[in-house]
Amino acid sequence: MAQDTTQLARARTTRSLRSLAITIAISGALLAPGTAHADLILDHSGDLAVSPFYRSIALQGITYDGGPDNSFAIGNGVDAFSNTGPRVNTSVSATASQNGATMYANGQALYNGFYSAKNSVSMTVDNASATDGYYVVAGQGTRTQVEFFTPDALAARSTFTWRVTGSESAPYGQATSRLDFLAGFYGNQDWNYLFTSGQAMTQYGPGTYTYNLAGVLNQPIDLYFWSAAFAEVDRGQAPQGANFTSIANYGSTYDLVGIQLYDANDQLITNWTMKDLTTGQTVFNQDGRLDAAPAPVPEPASCLLLGTGLLGIARWRRNKPLR
Repeated sequence: MAQDTTQLARARTTRSLRSLAITIAISGALLAPGTAHADLILDHSGDLAVSPFYRSIALQGITYDGGPDNSFAIGNGVDAFSNTGPRVNTSVSATASQNGATMYANGQALYNGFYSAKNSVSMTVDNASATDGYYVVAGQGTRTQVEFFTPDALAARSTFTWRVTGSESAPYGQATSRLDFLAGFYGNQDWNYLFTSGQAMTQYGPGTYTYNLAGVLNQPIDLYFWSAAFAEVDRGQAPQGANFTSIANYGSTYDLVGIQLYDANDQLITNWTMKDLTTGQTVFNQDGRLDAAPAPVPEPASCLLLGTGLLGIARWRRNKPLR
């Protein structure tokens, strides 16, 4: 296969990090020449060990010739992180070809306020190659510090409630979401500790999820968060020559919807506030979220439909969630 090192970079991601796209190693190997693409943008202007930390990605790839099974060549998209503020809208819209197949990918990750995000992806493959796999992901995440203030009683434990809503359609492989959350006292651990600690909550698909934190809550607390929508077809999952579309529409939101505090006698504390130590803003109290929503941005579902329409794709499926 011909190569053109001035156009695309190939990034290898391990199976365990594929839906996160945390670590990307760049090499000179490429997808087929003449492919329309959006290029790969790496905007790494932050320190993973400093709070606040903001991460966003929207990436597209195909398995690469000669590589390990289901290791993807990331040729198009954005991988960005910083400590100064979130990238509000991170997206990819790209076309790539390999071994006679053409893949159209769209993905969008929107920052939606304090510990809230909206992510959606779609991919359409024409004339699939059974020896290849196809992948698109869009995600948002943060690391920051907060502190609880409880005038009536010292909090001894807390619960964090997340709500994830969305829909999925995948005739082959999978199309779903991933949510990771970690809270505690972790000092100088960097953002990747969310995935290496073994203590985080990890959930796939729509649902309401609860994370429990025990310990006297009279000091700054580290919060880590990652959300991603992804569609993935591994080698051998799609038959030769297949035409299909996969969608993971989680544009309704990943949202930290509630926090409860309890005292040493396990009684609910009904008078408290939680401050974001980065901004000094009070973001939660006993009644729920207080931070204002960001300025309106296009819903991921609308952007995905627009991008797919521009590519001339008519085969959209809207089925029930897979799980």
